[in-house]
Amino acid sequence: MDVIGLVSLLGLGLVFAWATGVAYTLLTTMRPPRRGEGWAVARGMPRTPADLGLEFSTWEHRARGGRVVCPVSDVLGRRPDGPTVVLMPGWGESRVTMLLLAAKLAEQSARVVVWDPPGHGDASGGVCTVGQKEAADLHGLLEVVAKPGGRVVLAGFSLGAGVSLDVAAKHPQAVAGVLAVAPYRLPITPG
Repeated sequence: MDVIGLVSLLGLGLVFAWATGVAYTLLTTMRPPRRGEGWAVARGMPRTPADLGLEFSTWEHRARGGRVVCPVSDVLGRRPDGPTVVLMPGWGESRVTMLLLAAKLAEQSARVVVWDPPGHGDASGGVCTVGQKEAADLHGLLEVVAKPGGRVVLAGFSLGAGVSLDVAAKHPQAVAGVLAVAPYRLPITPG
């Protein structure tokens, strides 16, 4: 075998390895690990707000043109005069993993709404677009949750924080404030 043939073969192998790595990264980014109620049960963690002594109701929000059903835990806060807070989990997180934060926020809020965005937790489907469609999903939820003429506080962690900031910038009339913990907006940031 000549040297040119060997270099060509190694180059082809390198291109294949690179393409496989890109495809795997894209696939795992769009389909993060599902951390829903079953995940919490398997780890002995709280799976609903009731496990933390909180009063709540559940309902479903339809996102992405109604194609994705997103479960919502609507927690009654301890301050009737406090704000309504919408809590957006980060990449690979869910309403279940955000329960401890929701409980803390409920101490100073009238209501805390925490949900599973498309591609996360117990949502019926969809994929994570790492900030490309999540802002529209969150804004749709905000339209359902906000009282007419009322404003809400958005709270988010990681990807959820970046999405919350994006929604607040685009819809300042609906957002009273943002609590952003470790925000990022572009996939390259945590990468």
